[in-house]
Amino acid sequence: MIRTRGAAIAIALTAGALLLAAFAKNWSVVRDLSAPGIDIQYREMAAAQTVLDEGYGPDASYAHEHVWYNPMAAWLAAAMTRVTATSLPVVIARSGPFVNLAAPAALFLLVATTVDALAATAALAAFVFLVGTWLPFYYAATYSPWFSPENFGQAFLYLLLALVYRAWRPGAALGWAAAAGAALGVTFLVHTAPAITGGLVIVAYALVEARSGEGVDRPALRVALALAVAFLVSLPFSFEILWHYHLKIVNPFPSNSPSDLLDLNELPGLARRLATLPSLVAVAALVVRARAGVDRGTRLLFVWLGVIAAALAAHMAAIVLAKAHVELPAIVPPFHFFFYLMTILAIAFGIGVRDAVVRVASARWRPVLVCAMTLAAVAAGVRSYLTREDFTGVRQEATAMGARYAPDLIGWIRAHTSPHDVFLCADDASMYLVTPAGRKVVAINRYFSNPYVDWTTRDADRARMFHALERSDVAGFAAIARSYDVRFVVLSLDRTTEWLRAAGLRPSDLPAIDEATLAGLPGFAPALVSERFAILRFDGDALASR
Repeated sequence: MIRTRGAAIAIALTAGALLLAAFAKNWSVVRDLSAPGIDIQYREMAAAQTVLDEGYGPDASYAHEHVWYNPMAAWLAAAMTRVTATSLPVVIARSGPFVNLAAPAALFLLVATTVDALAATAALAAFVFLVGTWLPFYYAATYSPWFSPENFGQAFLYLLLALVYRAWRPGAALGWAAAAGAALGVTFLVHTAPAITGGLVIVAYALVEARSGEGVDRPALRVALALAVAFLVSLPFSFEILWHYHLKIVNPFPSNSPSDLLDLNELPGLARRLATLPSLVAVAALVVRARAGVDRGTRLLFVWLGVIAAALAAHMAAIVLAKAHVELPAIVPPFHFFFYLMTILAIAFGIGVRDAVVRVASARWRPVLVCAMTLAAVAAGVRSYLTREDFTGVRQEATAMGARYAPDLIGWIRAHTSPHDVFLCADDASMYLVTPAGRKVVAINRYFSNPYVDWTTRDADRARMFHALERSDVAGFAAIARSYDVRFVVLSLDRTTEWLRAAGLRPSDLPAIDEATLAGLPGFAPALVSERFAILRFDGDALASR
């Protein structure tokens, strides 16, 4: 469709200008931050610090346990810290606008490959500026300022889908299927939801292409090759969860992260908010293409949409069955699949703009008209874009959390303890103080706890140890602490609602003991006391010798 140099320049200038404007806005949101401000970022900081201190393999929270969360974000953060000689908290806080640029770039490549550059330009604009602007980044695929595996990880899915399209062309070499498998393996190293989506798309698209009569020879061989290569590439992570944990989930909370987005009672409101002009254009474009007879690129988009729809339908079925006391296991929180519905709407919007222009304009004027319509749509939606949740609500929450970041305490922990030391503390210190320093805890927030480790027992033991200390029962405390090799106890002195809410706590959830009382018990000695935390050292050997 792009047949002249002038047309290519117009497309390049439009796409480049859109990305430059988006980068400037995203950078303005995080450039003054010096610490993580979102729980996801603290999880990645803990994992990255563990990689820097211990190498790859250990769980960032629990001693003697293995990595359980997709490691690419931790690897990336650790690498950026080493290469740039920038502190890890600053890397986590500010790198989002840079690494997340991979998402719109990969989306442009996907649409340009499966449709053409005209549709890619309009799809890029919708992806960044028009679709899902009222949702935070963890619900809607977009270009976001926040460093998280969801944000930059989507790029690997888009690259995977472009490779799948090439791998199932008539006459395509087997190398394309192997490349698609490699992309799937890397995607799994980043995030589970896009890997599940990509794997299902590979299988479903192979079946659809085989039935259409336009697919390549030996589709089963290509699927097997792609999945085999994906498994090999993902081995650094899949080995840990298969060999050490055998995929036996004993803590279901991480896969059931709480969200009201897809609650049955909220669906009517969600549907109304989705019914924007860009979404209506997208739906109309898909209907028109379906009636006109779909090509290979459109079939891939419909297969992808079908996978997302099936995942969301499975979630709805699980909700209904739960009301009948039938519990179905979840692999990942379902909103991760809704996330990609926004991408599909953006692509369909791009197709709609492209198809409308093709109907009314000659080939010579189509690139100019698409660029003009794209810029006009962005201009019409820029007010909503500038007030999107990522720039307002999420920024406010991140700023508030960042203001309570405790670099002095984290620095003390790193300077005076070892990576294998275990701390007894409540969820606030576990999430935002101890594990980001690269140290271990007895228990952490259940939604961020290893799904292959019994969180219920750990949480109960944590409560029993604190209750023993409240009763001055040092022997009872030591009997449990010995099994975890607890060396330090952290008391949370900051009982403000703003701080505790981030960790899912209330003031009443904190142990009813003060640092002076604890320091007076045998075996305990104050190590550091600040306005917000008290850290006390526990010497079990000295206690035993008394």
